[in-house]
Amino acid sequence: MKIYSVNNMPASHVPPQSCVDVVGEARGLTKSDQITSITPPGRLGNLFLNAYPVDVGAIILHFCNPSGSEVITPPGAYSFLAVR
Repeated sequence: MKIYSVNNMPASHVPPQSCVDVVGEARGLTKSDQITSITPPGRLGNLFLNAYPVDVGAIILHFCNPSGSEVITPPGAYSFLAVR
């Protein structure tokens, strides 16, 4: 198990009733790692957040917005626990 931090994630616009993927760098992460306990840098509001490794050293933050208006993801550092 290891705690990772993905720094400087930009804010992204998530349209109503849709999802957006944002890729971040997580050195040492492998495609077989399981992701849990994601901590965003701020409140998510109506957003749901999942994450999974997309490639060696890269993670996808998957934001979904079930609401009827656009939402902006919080910019900054996201941390998560990876289990190998």
